[in-house]
Amino acid sequence: YDYAYILAVTIEQEQTTIALTNMKGMPEEVAVVATKTGGAPDLLLKQIADICREMLEKHKECKEKIAGVSVSIAGIVDKDRGVSVHAYGIWQQEVQVCDMLRRELGYPVQIENNVNAFAMAELMYGMGRKHDNLLIVKWGPGVGSTIIIDNKVYEGRHAKAAELGHF
Repeated sequence: YDYAYILAVTIEQEQTTIALTNMKGMPEEVAVVATKTGGAPDLLLKQIADICREMLEKHKECKEKIAGVSVSIAGIVDKDRGVSVHAYGIWQQEVQVCDMLRRELGYPVQIENNVNAFAMAELMYGMGRKHDNLLIVKWGPGVGSTIIIDNKVYEGRHAKAAELGHF
């Protein structure tokens, strides 16, 4: 699992977690900072990039083995464009998350809705290994959910099919 590493970023309303992990998700280092909501998104993304660079300086053996950066964030994302379309309680406008972090860090960046990302982890490491169909519900702050059908995250036509918190 140490043949490559991931910089994993989870942006939530109250806090942002940044982790340097191996391919099994075992962390080398984790940092948690307050999410600065209401401000310019580029300032938060710059802070995230600075923390990532600090981690890589401490763990030089991982620096050349970075496969990429994963970002999970609450709200609607457009994975194809690498955009946070509307991050509920964080920022109201579209934000080019992947482009900004790619420019800052020089690694490939992927973005995913936070609950969908949790569901994918559940497929790889949790109950998804035993069951083909699951309903994942996230509570606090806010309510989110996703559906796993036949071991795949079901997104529906507009990538928000299971958002129970919006019914």
